Amino acid sequence: MKRFLLLFVASGIFTASNAQQGDQKKSPILAVNFILNDFTTAQRLQNGSLGGVLKDRSWAQFSEMSYGLSVQYMKGLTNHLDFAGTLAGTFVKYPFPEKAAPTSDALLLELDAALNLKLLTDKYFLTPYAVGGLGISMYRGSEFAAYMPLGMGFQLNLGRGDAFMFTQGLYKVGVTNLAANHFTYSVGFAAPLK
Repeated sequence: MKRFLLLFVASGIFTASNAQQGDQKKSPILAVNFILNDFTTAQRLQNGSLGGVLKDRSWAQFSEMSYGLSVQYMKGLTNHLDFAGTLAGTFVKYPFPEKAAPTSDALLLELDAALNLKLLTDKYFLTPYAVGGLGISMYRGSEFAAYMPLGMGFQLNLGRGDAFMFTQGLYKVGVTNLAANHFTYSVGFAAPLK
């Protein structure tokens, strides 16, 4: 975790020093994403190890993941740093760390604010980026938790102004007692809000 944060800060310093390339800040855009929430692989990692999961190929299959949608607002803060606010919803049996798992699917809403640290500006066709932020979740309308989304993604410039395609993988680290660690994978399209 410390290495990831150090790499994140070092990348920020490097990109900030190269930010004098002209204004490439992202205009406000709205994205719609298809998402997969993967609680199964995260639980297997907690009960074992990354090496064991990879060796046994015991990561979750698509049938073990929960499908959902998210809406995301993004705006460039600098040439290499974007703000992203995301509201996501899935129906899932949420595996509470300190409670018995529910017997039926219920709505999980997740709202987070994150910063995307891009290695390149938006003028490039393919731009990798790192993600870090804070979020809150609500399950069944009554159980609340906080988490930190950490991960990486790729932005594809579709060549039409501010139209983009995004793919992203996040590990949502629980911060409060009711938060369950899980992975979220997403793919989506974004268009300008003009």
